[in-house]
Amino acid sequence: MRRRERKRLARSLALLAACICLPIWIVKGCIIATQNGDSSNEEESSSGGVFSPGPTVEVNDGGEGFSLPLEEYLVGVVAAEMPASYHAEALKAQAVAARTYTCRKLQNGGCKHGGDICTDSGCCQAYTPPEELSETKRAAIEAAVYGTAGEVAVYGGEPIEAVFHSTAGGYTEDSENAFVTALPYLRSVKSDETDAPRYASAQTMTNSEFCARVQSAFGVRLSDPARETAVLSRYASGRVESLRLGGTTVTGKEFRSAFSLDSTNFSFEFGNGAVTISTKGFGHGVGLSQTGAQMMAEEGSDYREILSYYYTGISLEKYW
Repeated sequence: MRRRERKRLARSLALLAACICLPIWIVKGCIIATQNGDSSNEEESSSGGVFSPGPTVEVNDGGEGFSLPLEEYLVGVVAAEMPASYHAEALKAQAVAARTYTCRKLQNGGCKHGGDICTDSGCCQAYTPPEELSETKRAAIEAAVYGTAGEVAVYGGEPIEAVFHSTAGGYTEDSENAFVTALPYLRSVKSDETDAPRYASAQTMTNSEFCARVQSAFGVRLSDPARETAVLSRYASGRVESLRLGGTTVTGKEFRSAFSLDSTNFSFEFGNGAVTISTKGFGHGVGLSQTGAQMMAEEGSDYREILSYYYTGISLEKYW
């Protein structure tokens, strides 16, 4: 009798222990799984790293739309905006800038053409479908995007207007000189990328061709370009603020647009019946210089240092 009672007691104690321990084991298992990345809102990259895909983005592609998780969308943006052959740290800087630009669009109501953002680089950001990339290029870009997943450049608690351009040509530009608003984190900094492919360019045309284009763009008749053309003022960056064409004053931005110049940092040379317009830099010159980022990365700077240099006073925060 005593033996049967002892067995019965042992079974009861074992059952009690199981009832107590099983929930603990289950909870502990869930914690370990979460720590190892086994979460419903995380994905695994082709390189094996785990990342959060971020919010869904509605992309306007020339009137047609498609939806993608933000990080997946950024792979196409970085592919279109920066050569995949660039240094890994430059690609990471570009990824954070593009992510920040997108987050600001999401926060401020999206693109004026519809959707959260569009694929027109003149309005928002360019985009190349990732499936069009080679495996090598895609791997390099995914490493940059997913390796910085969720990181956003912030100033005053808000995502910055993270504009970028190809080549500064000496100095980047203060935002109010290229656009409208003076932003404290978009200040001019030195960025002399003399080895960049688009650091300098020039176009030459006859006097008659120059005069015809001036008349078409501004309604101004010139007879002697050398005598009737002059730069009136430049910003500290070297870019043209205003110039005189005959009796008319136009802005450097207006002249750049009319003559399809690489930047507003231009100068003239007249002689032998021709006009040569020489240009330094490529793009509006505000914010991150992509070739400058490449130069800094090759010299040992990481993406955080690159972003902090071109965006004055910012910090990086994880948004997801």
